Amino acid sequence: MYYFREHNLYFLAQPRTASRAVAKVMMDLGAKQSADHHGIGKIPDGAFVMSTVRNHWDALVSWYTILQEARNLSLYQWITTHVVTGRTDAARHFIPHKLYWRYLPYTTYVLRYESLNDDLCWCLQRHGLTFGTTQVISDSGSNRAGRQYALFYDSRSIHAVYDYYGDEIERLGYSFDTLTQVDCARRNNWGDNPMCDEARTPHRL
Repeated sequence: MYYFREHNLYFLAQPRTASRAVAKVMMDLGAKQSADHHGIGKIPDGAFVMSTVRNHWDALVSWYTILQEARNLSLYQWITTHVVTGRTDAARHFIPHKLYWRYLPYTTYVLRYESLNDDLCWCLQRHGLTFGTTQVISDSGSNRAGRQYALFYDSRSIHAVYDYYGDEIERLGYSFDTLTQVDCARRNNWGDNPMCDEARTPHRL
């Protein structure tokens, strides 16, 4: 967790969402760190809390390309034998049927991987901070060699992701179609989504 106490601004880092790039920008601006990178500390009442999210189909490909367990499996095999069953080595970051729900109940505003620079710039400027025009997203360490996530999917694997994560996908306004998803991301942030009452009165530690 990272925070500017004087601005009452907090950031909860979700894995495979360019969260380390966001953390670097914040630390360069003087933010403090509490707990480990993906950890959570005490959040005061009334705090403005940011958290990163990413299209579920894209995020799963990012995990798939770095995990040793998936090396000899197709994406569909890995999803159905490891992700859905909770056997994946990445399971400590998730809860069943959710990639991001671990921190979304605390979140005021989501920083979407697909529009991360704009989202982060808006949040920082809202709190009197700025990081100029530097692009936040950098190489996240995957082995995809720049390939689009859609190339990894067939109809079975597309539906397997939706069948397992459908509720969270709908709440965050994502879809498999990148253009549809990015447009939705810009129209509708987590806190403005009428489906997401939790975001209006988030639970605090």
